Amino acid sequence: MTTNDESLRKVEPTAVDAPDGSTKPRRGRNAWGLGMLAVSVGFAVGAVGLSLYAVIRLAETGVLGVDTGPALVFLGSALAGVFLGAMSLVVLVVVAVRGKRVVGCAAWLLACACIAIVAVMSGAVTASARHALHGTDSSTSVALARAAVVVVAVAFAVLVVGAALSSGRLSPRTISWAPAVVVVVVVLAFGLQLTASTPPAGYRTASEVAAPALPTTVGESAVQWATIESQSDVVAAGAGFVIRFDREIVGYDGATGRVRWVVPSTALAGGCDPEAIWSSGIGERSTVLITCADELHRGHVIAIDASTGTVRWTRRAQMEPRTSVATPESSVAVVSSRSEAPAEFGVLDLYSGDLLWSTVTKCRYLDGNVTSTNTALVMLNHCESGSLDARTRAAAVTLFDVKSGKQSTIDLPEIPGLRNGDFVMTSLQGSYGDRVVVHMYAHDDFRPRQSVIVDVTTRSVEVVPDAERDYSRFGLMDRDLLLPGPIVPLRYDVHGVPGGTLLVDLGTGLRREIPGVVHYLGETEAVIPTQRWSRVGEDIVGMSVGDSGFRSWDRWLAIVDPAGQVTRRPSPCGEDAGGVLVVPGSVLATCVRDDREPRDTERVDVLALR
Repeated sequence: MTTNDESLRKVEPTAVDAPDGSTKPRRGRNAWGLGMLAVSVGFAVGAVGLSLYAVIRLAETGVLGVDTGPALVFLGSALAGVFLGAMSLVVLVVVAVRGKRVVGCAAWLLACACIAIVAVMSGAVTASARHALHGTDSSTSVALARAAVVVVAVAFAVLVVGAALSSGRLSPRTISWAPAVVVVVVVLAFGLQLTASTPPAGYRTASEVAAPALPTTVGESAVQWATIESQSDVVAAGAGFVIRFDREIVGYDGATGRVRWVVPSTALAGGCDPEAIWSSGIGERSTVLITCADELHRGHVIAIDASTGTVRWTRRAQMEPRTSVATPESSVAVVSSRSEAPAEFGVLDLYSGDLLWSTVTKCRYLDGNVTSTNTALVMLNHCESGSLDARTRAAAVTLFDVKSGKQSTIDLPEIPGLRNGDFVMTSLQGSYGDRVVVHMYAHDDFRPRQSVIVDVTTRSVEVVPDAERDYSRFGLMDRDLLLPGPIVPLRYDVHGVPGGTLLVDLGTGLRREIPGVVHYLGETEAVIPTQRWSRVGEDIVGMSVGDSGFRSWDRWLAIVDPAGQVTRRPSPCGEDAGGVLVVPGSVLATCVRDDREPRDTERVDVLALR
């Protein structure tokens, strides 16, 4: 039996027409087509997952006080568009599997997806969303949403190929490159997600340790431990002290001076550089507060665990703490750092970062008129009239409960001898624990005058007659206006001549009068109020001290014992002005060097008195 060679020749499968007019591909092409259609569905499902994940991440910004509204609009729109595109793709796949021709429709949807890619990649469309999320843990949500749009466009491209194969318009031999393209796209999508999910930069932390004991005596030898820009850049905190540098916050062991932890600006929201620093005191639960501005010039308040160096929380807010050298342990008063009225003020919880309450006042400036105590935010001249210079003969302290914001007032006693027509001015002079010191004086010539010690818990008021206000606070930078505490120095006169210093210990309520001893208050070398006097054991120690009337240019370190006796030593800062700061394990001297160049910069040496 003979066989026709032509009849044995392998026949390439071709599409056949069904009775209903649709095209039914043969098995080879149908397998390739179904595979590509399945891949397109996988891409579409992945795109929906990416866009949904982008929206979910919006709930985990890691920064308090962020307005996510603009980002939610963009991410929600992206999710809706990707979902509708994915549903359209699934419908076309079902139609294609049934043998219908969908290449043209898929090509149109691919074109629409390409237009969507151009839109989401446009800076104008995503600007508000990126601006809102910049510096937060959710900043990658925009990238994820963009990746989702790209992936859904790839899904439509794969659908076009799969539909063409199913309809017989393409041969598998002509698309041998397709599997490689699919692999590249999968890797690209995975890379986009991985890049978008990159965690923030790590930083050096420390384990919790018991704080060294506070020193009870002042050593006579000095060892330099650090150089900083300003005295206000170092605070007692945690197990020692913490210093603010331009690009990092560093925690030190108070007994050895060794670095315990470092928080670089790259670990802060938006990579913002620290601008100012506060502390709630020493011990395992103490908190370091810093303020900074990110690359978009938006203010942030950041809390760091002073013992471990762990960033506890971040709040986006144009607000700054207002307190003494040591903030209360659990809450702190904050005021808006904007100069325009109305000014906002309120209380932050130091452990959670929650704004417990806030309110606004018609006052424009609140810098020197608000402080914190353990139980209340204290404000002077609560100016509903819009002016801090309230023309009244009856002054009062306004209190706001730290938890509820409930308002109350404590009336201050009138100044004896106040002339008719004159009115009273007030200023905060110190704050610590539950006590504040308020200076009262006549507006016209600053006399008569008096200072009062107010206990905000018992609501008692103690008058210190004829005490002078601390004029040395004037001329310093706003950040250096931190109120002193627990030791508050008040100058007093004897027959119109500076007679000495009255030291008020707000922690115990005791007072020590030191005749003939005052601070040297140079025009450019004044020590910041928080480092003029500190308690060391039972003694009170002051730096840059001279004779009353400024008759001596010598700088001393003065040690005042409980009986009021003064022991003088040569200042460890030599001829330069200096301050004293007590930290766990050491007494620190901060020396403002006057040999700095250029003259508009500052150099402060931090010395340990051992």
